[in-house]
Amino acid sequence: MIYKSLDEIPIGRFIDVYLGDFKALTTGGTTHDMDELKNKATELIYEYAGIVKGQRQLLELQEKDDVLNLRAKVYLLRMSISLSEVNGSGQAANDALKLLGYSVNDLTLSVDKAKRVLGGLEFRLDALENTINNEQTERDKIDRAYFTREMAMVMKHNKFTFNPQEVTAAMYAYWVKDMIDYYNLKNRDAE
Repeated sequence: MIYKSLDEIPIGRFIDVYLGDFKALTTGGTTHDMDELKNKATELIYEYAGIVKGQRQLLELQEKDDVLNLRAKVYLLRMSISLSEVNGSGQAANDALKLLGYSVNDLTLSVDKAKRVLGGLEFRLDALENTINNEQTERDKIDRAYFTREMAMVMKHNKFTFNPQEVTAAMYAYWVKDMIDYYNLKNRDAE
């Protein structure tokens, strides 16, 4: 017999399939054509990715949105500082700072404060971009250790343990989706 859906295959066996052991799709010692196993494995992996990956992509999009937001603030401050220095007035820097939620009472101090704020934003932007680049390298590498870490997070989030040979891949995928949805909602509420 071949596992035909995520509702049938235990997550433990699915991880083996995901990592390239297509024979894990069979039960009872039956032999099957390798092309048939590869096609079924591809189908199950796409089904799993449709449930889980869409959620992971939302997290990636949120990170990219944060980068774009910081970049916009950095460019705004850079332009306002340059304009203030050309005009000999701190008005442009003061206006930019007000847009970003900072208050400056003395126009002569606006450029200096804008430079300090700019430095902080550039630091945050650089740190966020480095974090994303490092995480992207890890995201691209999905191995058994990745699934082990993910299972630990799912168990911690749901406050229970499970046997990977008894939980179906579909149920596990929805647990991952639920966990990511929860943290997305929590992050949105924090903003």
